[in-house]
Amino acid sequence: MKFGSDQMTNKKIALICLIIFWMSLIFSFSSQTAKKSESLSDNVTLVAIDITARLTNQDISHNKQEKLIKQLRFYIRKTAHLSLYFVLGVLIFNLLKKYSINKQVLFSLIICFLYACSDEVHQYFVMNRTARLFDVLVDTLGSLIAILICLLFQKIKKNSKSKKNQDTFVNKM
Repeated sequence: MKFGSDQMTNKKIALICLIIFWMSLIFSFSSQTAKKSESLSDNVTLVAIDITARLTNQDISHNKQEKLIKQLRFYIRKTAHLSLYFVLGVLIFNLLKKYSINKQVLFSLIICFLYACSDEVHQYFVMNRTARLFDVLVDTLGSLIAILICLLFQKIKKNSKSKKNQDTFVNKM
């Protein structure tokens, strides 16, 4: 019994380390100046444009690339917010498995929401950055989507185990 307990403790420690790492990553992105953050987003957009051009065998001029970058910048930035907090939602949801389902969902969402709020407050103090309620909502939406997907997988896993137990019971009769 002790071995299982140590294994569970190691999993929790690993999850806590991953959460700290992920929160630090989010914090580091928020610490970037507006110019550096925009440049990173533009580079990601440029890579996406390049991959798309190669897959479709199209040659996209520099002017067209610049235009596309400006058109896609908002969507790339919000997708980054959503994705970062999606991962945070998965990590925190898995850390809180000892709670009932309702508390696990609620606590996970509250923690992600509060971190998103603190992240925007932090951004307010970074040169040329602002705090936006919309970003908190996008971040929280990313976490909520992740939490709901985790909940779905958890229920599928539980139903699968329940069905196996029923099958085993029926086979023994």
